[in-house]
Amino acid sequence: MQKHFDQSILYSQKVGNIYTGSLFLGLLSLLENTDSLKAGDKIALYSYGSGAVAEFFSGELVEGYEAYLDKDRLNKLNQRTALSVADYEKVFFEEVDLDETNSAQFAGYENQDFALVEILDHQRRYSKVEKNNEDKLEWIFLKKSYQERLELLRAQALLSPDKAKESGAG
Repeated sequence: MQKHFDQSILYSQKVGNIYTGSLFLGLLSLLENTDSLKAGDKIALYSYGSGAVAEFFSGELVEGYEAYLDKDRLNKLNQRTALSVADYEKVFFEEVDLDETNSAQFAGYENQDFALVEILDHQRRYSKVEKNNEDKLEWIFLKKSYQERLELLRAQALLSPDKAKESGAG
């Protein structure tokens, strides 16, 4: 039991407190850092907060759960760059210049797996950073034209046709 506990806190020791998400980060840490769990095993989860708020529930691992895990995540967490308080505050307080459509595009996140690639009508858009055969980075979402991005958002019910018309794309 101690071994499973130790495996469940590995990510939290690297990431820190993410409040409600800490319970699920612990579960992910356990699943990705143990070889002794298998489909059918039951896992109990307990979380408590300030006051009298607490949760206790259990889950059962299903066949094939391993296909959704990244067994290299701890290595990725160890490769992150530490920031000084001053550097963190610079990023935290940085203001974004939005254009007349309340949008902005970003670049320069080449060493990440995921990145904030744009703000479109006040909504942040994150994308997985893919490398092609020539090791040049491609931004999946930004490879599309502005009109194609709006159509994608509409198809995903993230942007109503009225909003698209207001932004000049409908």
